[in-house]
Amino acid sequence: MAKIGRPRKFENHEQFATAVQHYFDSIRITRPAFEKYIDGIDANGKPICKEQPVITNAGTQFMSVTWLQHPSIEGMCCHLGISRETLRRYSKDEEFRDTYTRARQIIEEYIETKLLYDSKTVRAAMFVLKCCFGWREVKRQERIEPNRPASVSLLTNKEREAEIKRLKNELGYIHSQP
Repeated sequence: MAKIGRPRKFENHEQFATAVQHYFDSIRITRPAFEKYIDGIDANGKPICKEQPVITNAGTQFMSVTWLQHPSIEGMCCHLGISRETLRRYSKDEEFRDTYTRARQIIEEYIETKLLYDSKTVRAAMFVLKCCFGWREVKRQERIEPNRPASVSLLTNKEREAEIKRLKNELGYIHSQP
């Protein structure tokens, strides 16, 4: 039985992966990071500055990513020349699923970073993470015992960081798989 409808824009995984990679490459710049240091003083008493690569704990040079445009599912669809529905169909095909999943992870990581570090876009990032990536807000209520006295103690920095981490886990956002 012959398939009815328009032929696929991407016939195989390699074509799809190349097009998705081209989308991300067209909206970001990745360059090696360098740090300046003073190497000495010249004859006029001015410092001689040099640059050295920033090396990670893994022993590789750190690469800095600058986004020229916000990555998005819709932006990727426009770049690929397909509709969101067509992208959804590709995502269900086992041959294309890994590339689709990786693209979603890149976009989700970008939005998470915006949520954590750019206070101007927090509400928008929260909305997108909830609607598009399956995140949900968890509200918990604790029962307060009326006869139990409240205790106040001074915490060390280490204890304070542990308590903050515990509270973030308890009150923060929980990422659920889509």
